[in-house]
Amino acid sequence: MVCVGPKHLESMDMVEIIRQEKVLPHEYAPYWDEVNRQLQQHFPHTTNIKVNQTEAIKQKILEGIGVVFLPKSVVKKELEDNRLALLATNILNNCTSKKYFISKYSSEEPEYLYELCKSIYGI
Repeated sequence: MVCVGPKHLESMDMVEIIRQEKVLPHEYAPYWDEVNRQLQQHFPHTTNIKVNQTEAIKQKILEGIGVVFLPKSVVKKELEDNRLALLATNILNNCTSKKYFISKYSSEEPEYLYELCKSIYGI
């Protein structure tokens, strides 16, 4: 899990960012309860804006509205394109997003796809 936000926040202190900016939660993501619990523990005055789709959340961040905690793989392209700022990588302890690979049959194609996913996501 990483915290990303608009580029103009890149040089600010994380505590100040959390105090000043809204946190956009992904409430339907399986990891959000743990993220929210830890945020409230470390930053009790966190203000959230409810948004429930990853692409909508990323669009709000690109527009300069708030910050978000998402799996790094979800914002990889935006970070590579230098459209979002990586604000923090170690604020939340043990918050992870799980990835699943399910295949009905074991054959060469699913095995290749699995190996490809492992190389992309570093599993």
